[in-house]
Formats: sequence, structure tokens, C-alpha cells
Amino acid sequence: MRARDDILEWAAQGRIAPGDLRRALEVGEALPTADEWRGFLDRLFLFLGAVALATSVVFFLA
Repeated sequence: MRARDDILEWAAQGRIAPGDLRRALEVGEALPTADEWRGFLDRLFLFLGAVALATSVVFFLA
């Protein structure tokens, strides 16, 4: 994640043009891959499902 922080800092300083920021992040391999996104979404949906289940149990008992 250090590369991402550096690139974003350079963009904030004006060293990287706003239109070139995405390309700089791609070249610096600072963007998540499709597999990383899938893993994130899997964990997110698992967490949200557990929260929904717990909430439904509480409302059922109340």
C-alpha cells in the first residue's frame, strides 16, 4: 500500500496530472485486482448476512 500512498501524495502535490492519476495507479500496481475485489466482496457479504441474521433473531424474539 505504500506505492498507492506515494502516488496519491504526488497527485496532491501536483506532480501527477489529475487525468493521469488512474494510469499512474495502474502502472504502480496500486489498484486491487479482480481476485482481491472478489475476496473483499465475499467477506463483506458474509458479514452483512451475519448481521442481518442476528438482527432478524432479535426482532423475532422481541
